[in-house]
Amino acid sequence: MDALQDELKLLKRGVFYSASACTARINELTDYLESYCSENRLQIARVCFHRNMESPLMVMLIVTVGFYMYPPHRHLNKFESYQVVKGKCRFVEYDEKGIDKLSFILGKDQLLLNESTSYHTLMPLTSVLAFIEHTTGPFEEGKNDFLA
Repeated sequence: MDALQDELKLLKRGVFYSASACTARINELTDYLESYCSENRLQIARVCFHRNMESPLMVMLIVTVGFYMYPPHRHLNKFESYQVVKGKCRFVEYDEKGIDKLSFILGKDQLLLNESTSYHTLMPLTSVLAFIEHTTGPFEEGKNDFLA
């Protein structure tokens, strides 16, 4: 685990950047992020594989614990894909009033491409959920439109 810590650069609490190509070590990184969440009383942590926040393609391993659900939100100018690597979740899309429009159950090794501009979230069905998210960059703080 110490060698893995040397490959990760902490950008801010719960957000790491990979200093090298760790792509073949997803299970080890998942375990590391799960432990990091527990030790730091966090419900979500991630490793970013892209070079920086300006990268045109963002690739992240995201781990949530304790059934943490990122609030429903939408992106008006980007698509996302999710590949579950541990656990199970429900992808939910909502209309403008917050009513479920559609949902899919995603389990380990399943992939979903989200090309919709609707509000959406991943609702964990297991206490630990780990998934790889791909989306277009650059990252712009505060650009998510959250469902009220």
